[in-house]
Amino acid sequence: NMTEYSHDSAINQIIGSNIGYIGSESKIELPFDCLESNPFQFILLDEFEKGHKEVQRLFMKVFDEGVLKTNRGTTIDFSKAIIIATTNAANKEVKKNLGFGSAGVKSKSTEINELKEWFDTELINRFEHIINFNTISEDTYIEIIETIYAAEIVRIRKINRSYILKDAIDPDDLRKMRKDYVIDFGARPALRIVQEYIENQL
Repeated sequence: NMTEYSHDSAINQIIGSNIGYIGSESKIELPFDCLESNPFQFILLDEFEKGHKEVQRLFMKVFDEGVLKTNRGTTIDFSKAIIIATTNAANKEVKKNLGFGSAGVKSKSTEINELKEWFDTELINRFEHIINFNTISEDTYIEIIETIYAAEIVRIRKINRSYILKDAIDPDDLRKMRKDYVIDFGARPALRIVQEYIENQL
């Protein structure tokens, strides 16, 4: 969660404190120490734009050299890991362009220019792929709710078959859920809505 690394001093949380500084002798595990025992991992940098510029630039070295040197004298190998960064930084959408893969998708140059407002150009160029997700439509939102509900029902029935739950969400209830759709929230409220719907049944 890159919001936890929004201050310039947060770099010490990743590579440790410099020798002689407070915390330099700490034995607390650093975030990427796990790569030493298993270098084949996915690393998700969620909300990458929230990280401080110095923290972002630290990862530029990782993308460039495939390794990260800590202040504890160790070198962490990132060359076998897959790193995915998510961001809402280039989220200037034209509201009429709804749905995944719909018409009117932003051009690559427009997308890059928007990202430059948040990230160094050199950092952007280090990524092998930049994938843009358009705003989800109301219909897609409802499909996500139905999919989550179906999965939750299967999971709950495995735990306790005595619960009396509907096999699917009632059409009338789905119509009410459509009213809660907010374009800027995406699919985030869907799980909460499904949980509340199930709890009400129970």
